[in-house]
Amino acid sequence: MEQKIKNLKIEKSKYFNETIVIIGENPGITHGELAEKLNTICSNLSGYIKRISEYDPPLIEKEICGKYRSYTLTPEGNTFYKRLTKTEYNEGTNITYKKDIMTYILETQESNPSPYVQLLRSINIEKIDKVFTLPEFTILCKALGIIPEEEIKEQDLDQTLACWEKMQKLIENDIELKKKKLKEHK
Repeated sequence: MEQKIKNLKIEKSKYFNETIVIIGENPGITHGELAEKLNTICSNLSGYIKRISEYDPPLIEKEICGKYRSYTLTPEGNTFYKRLTKTEYNEGTNITYKKDIMTYILETQESNPSPYVQLLRSINIEKIDKVFTLPEFTILCKALGIIPEEEIKEQDLDQTLACWEKMQKLIENDIELKKKKLKEHK
C-alpha cells in the first residue's frame, strides 16, 4: 500500500508523464538532451530522475558511460508509455502517435478553414515527428482547436507558445530550402 501511495505521488509530479513519453520516443536519450526537452536544467533533472527511479516496478533504466547518463524505458516503462500516448478525439478513434494526429489532420480536415489547420497540413509529417514530442504536439493541436479540448491549463498554453516557436522555425527552414532549390534550378 505504501508503494502505491509513493507511485501516485510520483505520477502527479510536474514532468512525470512527459519524461516517460520523451524517453519512449528517444531511447538512449542523454541527461542533457532530456533536460533540454523538458526545458529544465540538468541539476534539477537529477533529483527528479531519482524520484522516478523509485517507481515500482521501475519504468526507466539509467545507463552510465563515463560522465554521461542515458535513459531507456524498461518493459514496464514501455507499457506505461503506450498507455500515455493514447489520446482520444470525439469520434472515439485512438490516436497513438504524432503521425496518427497528422494523418487525421490530412485526411479529415481538408475543408477546415482554420489557417492553423491548413498550415499544419502543409508541413511534412516526418519533420513534425522529429521536432515535436507527442505531449507538445498534442497540446499544440488542442490549443489550436484541431483536437477537441479536454482541459487546457495555463502551463499548456505556455507550452503552446514554445511549440509555436518550433513551428515557426520549421516553416523558416522550409522556406530556406525552397529558396535554395529555386537558385539551383536557375
